[in-house]
Amino acid sequence: MSAMTFHPHQRLTRSKHDLDPVCGMPVGADAPGTRFMGFEFRFCSEQCRERFEAHPHLYVGHPGVPAPKQRGEQIPKRRGFVLAVAPDPEQAAAVRRAVEALMGIQECQVEGSTVWVSYDLLQATARQIEEAIARSGVSLDDTLPRRLSRAVLHYLEETELANREHDAGDGGPHHH
Repeated sequence: MSAMTFHPHQRLTRSKHDLDPVCGMPVGADAPGTRFMGFEFRFCSEQCRERFEAHPHLYVGHPGVPAPKQRGEQIPKRRGFVLAVAPDPEQAAAVRRAVEALMGIQECQVEGSTVWVSYDLLQATARQIEEAIARSGVSLDDTLPRRLSRAVLHYLEETELANREHDAGDGGPHHH
């Protein structure tokens, strides 16, 4: 998938079928959008719009500096999401369908009471995966230790994205 190249100081011509800056899918003029730096961006899904609005520079870069997404970068993650109880085969299939419907999911497996998901953090977050699991009708383990663990994971992912967005403005990651 090719990403739209964007530099805030260039004039942007919009076509009838632009590309979603998060996932690269074609989107029409009637697709949901948002404005950023005076430009209208369109998205294939609410998930992509949410990712863009949280960290726009990861997808459109800074003046003269292409975004991590434009450079073809990915942030691969593999996480286990613990369920309250092991799902039956029908519930497990519903969980897989719900999670695999998200952009950026490479793999989803249900093993006992754990849902293992491989994903690209530039396109999906643990929070979005948890929401998809809940929409499937299956409950996550809601004990205090599991809730705290998920909260820490959300914080770590958002911190990693914010750091990469900041690094993108400086021309890329710095290695000290």
